[in-house]
Amino acid sequence: MRGGIYRACLEIVSRAAESGVCGEAEAWRMTPAELSRRMRARERALTRRMKDMDMLAWLIGQYCAVAINAPGRYPAQPDRVTERAEGDEEMRRLLRDISRRAEERRKAE
Repeated sequence: MRGGIYRACLEIVSRAAESGVCGEAEAWRMTPAELSRRMRARERALTRRMKDMDMLAWLIGQYCAVAINAPGRYPAQPDRVTERAEGDEEMRRLLRDISRRAEERRKAE
């Protein structure tokens, strides 16, 4: 029975090392739950990166289409940059508000 469990662990550790989650030596020191969490987190990060790359490719295609078909409408600066900057500021404001309320609750207790 030990051989089967050892082989299964060896397979998991090898997959973790190959995928860049951690090195083999580090993986052997982790519990299965820790290793599993890291592997799921790595998978989510890669999925987010692929979505970001897909969105960037689509955006580049949009700019190319405008440049070829209607050069006069080509934007002087990216539209999404200004939207994102406003979104970032809004996110900062929300995080500051959340932090302030949490601090007020701590002081009240």
